[in-house]
Amino acid sequence: MEKQKWGIVSRALLASCLASSGAAFASDHIDGPVTTKHRVADLSDLYVYPTPGKEGFVTIILNAYPVVPPPGHFDDKVTYKISVRRAAIAGEAGAPRIETSADGELTLRCSFVTPRTHEKHVATCETSTGMRSRVTFNSTKSAGGDFPLFAGMRTDPFFFDALWSAAATKGRLLPAKGLDTMDSLNVLSLVMELPVARLFPGHSLLAFAAEAFAQDKPSAPIRRTDRLGRPEITNVSLFSPKGAEELRDAYNGEGTFEVSAARMATYRERLARNVAFYDGLDGKAEWSPKGIESLTTLLLEDFLVVDMAKPCDENSFLEIERSLLKGVKPTSCGGRRPTDDIMDTMYTLYVAGLNGARVGDGVDKPSRELAKEFPYLVAPEVGAGARVKAAVARKLLGI
Repeated sequence: MEKQKWGIVSRALLASCLASSGAAFASDHIDGPVTTKHRVADLSDLYVYPTPGKEGFVTIILNAYPVVPPPGHFDDKVTYKISVRRAAIAGEAGAPRIETSADGELTLRCSFVTPRTHEKHVATCETSTGMRSRVTFNSTKSAGGDFPLFAGMRTDPFFFDALWSAAATKGRLLPAKGLDTMDSLNVLSLVMELPVARLFPGHSLLAFAAEAFAQDKPSAPIRRTDRLGRPEITNVSLFSPKGAEELRDAYNGEGTFEVSAARMATYRERLARNVAFYDGLDGKAEWSPKGIESLTTLLLEDFLVVDMAKPCDENSFLEIERSLLKGVKPTSCGGRRPTDDIMDTMYTLYVAGLNGARVGDGVDKPSRELAKEFPYLVAPEVGAGARVKAAVARKLLGI
């Protein structure tokens, strides 16, 4: 039975990899030519949510190097930066915005020492306020620093059906078959818990974004290779129709809070076009031109917005944004947790609008149950099947 299941999954992966679509891998996995060539600098997912059972703490999970084969690892030529800003709801009725303030912005940078022996690899994450933690690669022991930190290889918690998503970008809604393309694949993970109540006293609404930087040698310039706030902004939301300009590399090279007005206009036009395209997949138009404009404005403010004072209900991803578009007061923490079915949430929003029936691929949870204690993500798949699947995926994708 297991062999039969593996064969089905392998064929699905093969077909999805061969699909000539920007959504062959989704979330932020493999989202452009630059990140395809610089694997460790490819950010795949950002998860941010109030830490369960630890009032005032936020859990941040940043994943990179999708489809990493054993024995993959971080790179001393790559650093990751996480920015945290105060956020506020602004705009007028029907045209909401989420504004952020650079005043008091917290930055967290993670760098690595990666000698030939993996057991000696070290990750160090430091905040702009002077907090610092340091851990060895794959160690699940207490960091012993200023905040809990894990750095290592884990099973990728992201879940979706790549064939279903690729078909959607080509104008077809397939029946939901529940086949998880990410089953048995691994990723590099950074997991940390920060005391944001102490860092941002009296302010609960916060914006989180991540960026990756690479430097090939000490004398070379440092370049931004990727950025990530909400999932699916590049591969699904900004996908390029046939003959259109490929925007993902340019988008990833922009500073999250520093996008030029000219480029923003280009991204806005593409995103509005794609939302209208998805809106028509079920034969009905749920979004008005004004609604599309409001939605694109919110999504191009590309960060995860989290309300530390609100409860985290099941699938709270985009609940703050959806509430604002509906004109009601948000009641959820927002953000994103590894168990949130972000693919169904995103496609439902685009295809069915704010009140339509759920649209989905039938994959509704990670391939493996997550741990309830830090670092939450589970040990990587390292068996023969996982190695073969990773090798096939990387070969077909040219990475």
